[in-house]
This record gives sequence, C-alpha cells and structure tokens, in this order.
Amino acid sequence: MMIHLKSDYSHPHIKAQVSFYGLTALFAAVAGVLFLTVFYKFKFVRLGFAIQNNLINQIMLLLLTGALFFIISFFIYFTVKQYLSFLRLNRKLSALRTTPPCELIRLLDRLGLLKHTVCINSDTPLVFTYGFSRPQIVVSSKLAAAFSMSEMEAVLLHEQYHLYHSDPLKVVISRAIKGSLFFLPLAKYLFRSYDQFKELAADQASLNKIPDKRYLASAFLKVFSDVENISVPVWLIEPNTTPDLRIAQLLSGNRQIRIAPPAHIAATFLFLAGILISFGQGCV
Repeated sequence: MMIHLKSDYSHPHIKAQVSFYGLTALFAAVAGVLFLTVFYKFKFVRLGFAIQNNLINQIMLLLLTGALFFIISFFIYFTVKQYLSFLRLNRKLSALRTTPPCELIRLLDRLGLLKHTVCINSDTPLVFTYGFSRPQIVVSSKLAAAFSMSEMEAVLLHEQYHLYHSDPLKVVISRAIKGSLFFLPLAKYLFRSYDQFKELAADQASLNKIPDKRYLASAFLKVFSDVENISVPVWLIEPNTTPDLRIAQLLSGNRQIRIAPPAHIAATFLFLAGILISFGQGCV
C-alpha cells in the first residue's frame, strides 16, 4: 500500500515541476526572442539596409523594444509588489509570535521542523509556508488548540513539502511571470496547473507517511470552513487552493486526477514555439 501511494505522489509532483519550469521557459523564450529580434533589427536599421523600408523597420524596432521593456518592467513590478507584501506580513507575524504548546514542540522536533516553524497568537486556524530564501511554516495558536496531534502531523507534512521544494519563492516567480505575460493564455494555464498540482503533491506527500486519510480530511474541513476570516495576503497562503480537487483526490484513492490532457499542453507549446521562431526569423 505504501509503495502504491508513493507511486501516485510522483504524478502531481512531476506535473507541478513541469508546469513551473515550463512557465519560466515560456518567459525566457518570449523575452529571449524579443531581445534577439530587437538586437538584430537595431543592427539592420543602423547599417542602413533596405533604405526604402527604413521607416517601417524603425517603427518595428520601436514596437519590439517597447514590448520587451513592457514585459521586463511588469515582471519587476509584480515581484517588488509581492516582496513588499512579504515584508509587511513578516512584521505582523513577528509581533504575534508566541511559544508553541509542548506537544507541538515535540511533534515538530520529531519531524525535523522545529527550527523552520513559528507559532503565532491568532483566533483563526492558520497554517501556511511563507518566505523567500528561508521559508518558514506558520502555525496559529487556534490551529494548535483545535487540531489533534494526528491532524497536526498530517498538515505539517503537507507544509513540509512546500518548505523543501521552495514553493513560496516559486509562487512569487510564477505570479510575476503570469502578470507580465498576461496576453498569453498559456502563461495563465501553466500558472494554474502549477498552483493546483503543488497542492495535490503536498497532500500526497503527507499521505505517504500517514496513509489514514481521515486526519488530512478532517484538517481540510476545519481550515476551509473558516477561510472567510483569513486576512493574510492570499498569494502567500492560498488557503482555498483547489479544495474540490484536493478532496476528490482523497476520495478517489488510486484514481489519477487529470486537470488537462498532456496532448493539449504539448500542442500549445509547439504552436507558441512555431509563432516565436517564425516571428524571429521574419524580423531578422
């Protein structure tokens, strides 16, 4: 049984990584093609080739340079915006820090998460992973009081996945890319796929060590039932991320949950790559 669960876990984990790195590759491809096109177009205009079409080339150069500047500027804007939100949240959490209960300390020590977890004084059942270079798991006092140790372990193992795979930083990067490439439907699709599959993978990582689904399911109900009262920035914790899919995964057991056919992803990549290559060749 444990072997089969581990096998299931690999599917959402791999799809989460493919979605994230596919999104970063898409950003690099668009920015790279624009940069190379602008570079060679600038040389073309500067050397004075095709004098009759010189005005058209100058207009094209201006448009392409503007597009490249636009994409890079929006990426920086969304990154800085999220970083400032992180600083505000970090100050708020620092003021709310408290000593965790003894039982929770023993559990964290057993899981190897004692140095990576902080407890805050809050009336809302909160548990999330946040941070850039040094992510941490945040557990509220309400959650520690409302959850049994089995439920707490299931949730902490879920957050351990996000911690070890640097998901908070990946969320920041993927949100910035989605914002800068808002005109490409593929960017939005890849972001949504990463957002969904990372949560499914974290759930499966928890189930690998605690096969009894009751503890994770009961934790779902307690957290999702109070989601309206959560005031922490959504991009940091995303408490309501794909709850239907996550519950369906618990109920479906070994049945594979597919958000979209892989053929659709491959066809979209090939179509976009063809457009970018043709566009680049036509402008050189």
